[in-house]
Formats: sequence, C-alpha cells, structure tokens
Amino acid sequence: MKQFKKFYISIDKDLNVLKCNDVFLQYIGTDQIFNLDQIIPPQDVMQLRNAIFAVNPGSTGFTCFRVRTYIGKLNWMASNIEKSLAFDGPITLDMTDIQIMKSENISGTYDKMTGLLSKQAVIDYLHELIEDPESGSFYTFLMDIDHFKTVNDTFGHMRGDEVIIDVAHILQDCVGENGVVGRIGGDEFMLVLEKINTEAKLREILGKIKDTVRDKYHNYGDKLDITVSLGGALFPDNARDYDSLFMLADHMLYTAKIKGRNRYIIYQPQVHGIIGLNGKMVTPVEHLSMNSSKVSMIRDLMRDYLTGKSHTIREIIERVSKTYDIDYIYVIKKADYKSVAGIEKNVEKDKVIINPSETQLPILASENITAFFDANRMAVVNIHEIDKEKKADIYSFMDEKAFRSMVVCLLTTDDFDGYVTFISRKDSACRLSEASLADLVYITSLLEFSSDLK
Repeated sequence: MKQFKKFYISIDKDLNVLKCNDVFLQYIGTDQIFNLDQIIPPQDVMQLRNAIFAVNPGSTGFTCFRVRTYIGKLNWMASNIEKSLAFDGPITLDMTDIQIMKSENISGTYDKMTGLLSKQAVIDYLHELIEDPESGSFYTFLMDIDHFKTVNDTFGHMRGDEVIIDVAHILQDCVGENGVVGRIGGDEFMLVLEKINTEAKLREILGKIKDTVRDKYHNYGDKLDITVSLGGALFPDNARDYDSLFMLADHMLYTAKIKGRNRYIIYQPQVHGIIGLNGKMVTPVEHLSMNSSKVSMIRDLMRDYLTGKSHTIREIIERVSKTYDIDYIYVIKKADYKSVAGIEKNVEKDKVIINPSETQLPILASENITAFFDANRMAVVNIHEIDKEKKADIYSFMDEKAFRSMVVCLLTTDDFDGYVTFISRKDSACRLSEASLADLVYITSLLEFSSDLK
C-alpha cells in the first residue's frame, strides 16, 4: 500500500506546467518539465485539451491519457481535472497510473465518488505506519462537513454529492505530498499527515483546508454556506495504538464542533487534559485512580475465587461495565446465540445506571467473526475497520444496531459453550486500550468460574 503513489500537476489552459510534485518528476525521469506536450503523445494532448475545455470553471471532470515514463514507456493515467473559478486560473490534474492499480490489484483502494483512498485503504495505511518502527511521528485527523445534512435537505443529494467531491479535491490539493487522505463514509474524511516537521507547517495546512473550503462557496448564487471541522492527534506522542489515536482524533473533532465549527483542534494534553474511557477529560491524578480501580477489581475477583467466594455472572459483568465504561455486556449461549445474562449502561442526568438486558446475536455464527479470533480466543471488531463488501453481514449488523465495536471472547466450561461480548455504541466515546483488552481476557477466565454459568 505505501509504495502506491499519486501524482499532482498544476497547469494553465495551454498545458504549461505551473507546479508538480517531486514524485511525478521521478516518475517521468526529469528534474523539470515546462509543458505536458513534452511527455504526452500528440493524439492524447488533443484529448486532454478537449476534456479540460469541457469542464466549467469551479467544477471537476475526468479523463485518461498516456504519459511517457523515465524508461520511455507510455503508461495510461486516470486523472481528475479541477478548474478554478477564474477563467485564466490554474487547472489541477490528480493522476493515477492505471497499470500500477492493476498490477497491485488495488481496484478497491479508491473511493468511487471522490477518488480519495477508500475507508479500508486509509485505515490499512494508518495501521502500516503504526506498526512500522521506521515511520517516525505523524498526525492523524478526522474531518467532516459542518451541517452537511442541511445541504442535502435544502439543495438535494445531487448537490450534496458535488460538495463532497469539491471538498475531497481541496483536501488532495492542500495535503499534497505531506500525507494521504481517505473518505471513511458520507461527509467524513481521514487525513494521515506524515511529513510535517513543525507545528507551524501543520497549522498552515489545516488553515488552508478550512479557509479554502469556506471561501470556495462564498460567492455562490445558491447561498451555500460550507465549512469544515477537523480534530487530530500526534503519533506516538499522544497515542501508541490505532484505537487510542482514533479516539483522540474523534474527540478533538467533537470539541471543534461544540466550540462553533469551522475550525481545527490539535490535541494537546496540557490544554485538553487526558481523555478517559468515557470520553471526558480527566486530570493525571484521576487517570491514575482509574487505572488503580481496574487493578483493584481484578485483584478482588481473583482473591475471592482463591478464597472460595464466588460471584454471579450479573455481579461480575456489572462491575466490569462500571469500571471500563462498557455499554453492553452479554453472555451468549452458542446453541441459540441468546444471552443467558446481560446488562446495558444508560446515562441519565450524568448518572450511570446499569440495567439487566437480554439479546440475541446470531452474527456470532458468521465465519467472518471466526476470522477475527486471535491466540487469546478474543475477536476485536471495529465498524470503522470492517470491509463493507467482504464482511457485509457484520457491517450491516453493527450498523443496524448502532454498535461501534464488539469484543468477543470464547467462554467454555464443561457445562457451557458460548461467548461473552463487550460492546460499545456508535455514540459512545468509550475506547478500550490494548491493556484493557488484555484485562478482558482475564475477566473471561473469571466468568468461567462463576457458579451460575450453566
């Protein structure tokens, strides 16, 4: 995935090159290029000119043409065309080598509407960076279009799609060679910014995104008022795993929204505090206290077991829910995939109330769930990481139930064969760290010793 490159060129109406990225210069084997007719065959030059002419100012189009590479071979390029509003303004070409797409078998790498990386592709890219010890530090930002539902309701979904495409092209142009951009759903985007050496440079890029989107629609006759909000954090300084990094970016985006939108928020612990499992900011002292309560809970349960004191399933899972801020916990019997015990967390007037709950989770029978299990007999399923097409049954189920994540642990004794599931909702800020996931393995073992597990 990381060897895959996109090429950006800015030209005028006569195909004179105003600006292009270094990756493209390497691709064509030169230090400088003045006009595209130097690298595009004459018949394709005419096709490109016609395609550019057909695009209205301020709009986008698409075409294909051949480019001569550094070894003299003609390769086909698929290119988005974006014209500025000004008649003599720059024209941006966002190009992709079609041969590379085919040879790497990454046809699903791109979002079909915008040409950005698909949700799965940008998430895979982020995982690769996190797992690569040589990747260094980088920022991850989440962004969405403010009040986008109003755009669809007022101007229609076709106009809404045009806005998404426009914003996507602005993101590509502003980020350029400094990272990658993906569309993760609807009007939601993810930015992975790798080559940012200073905070000033970061703020320059984020400010340009925000201001360019706002200014693009300022003079439109249909009175569209389009702005965006962004929130992000730095790896590994702020977070060392995917879930924690996503949680921080998600929370910073939420903070940008509640502060008035049309802004970006960069996570700074000294300013925003430490984010707890419930998504609220806590002081370092409170954070230590939270960790202490987890240790105490597991220690107490283990001590009670060793001293002969047993607990009911309900007692154990209720305490786990309160300690780890988990929304739903169900003990599921494999025979019918119905819960034999379960609880649901509700928040009413800042009070957490744990109620008994029952459910049926037939999705646990899916072979796609089985593929998630690791050596610890645990499967961690996050809706943001699921391939909609390859694992459509899981995605549809979680989307319908409004589940953000499911942690499924095998639960097996002489009298019981099933699972224990720990579930968070989409609207919940709860994110389980790697340490918390390890705790759930121990908790599952303790549940197997429960006296009422039959």
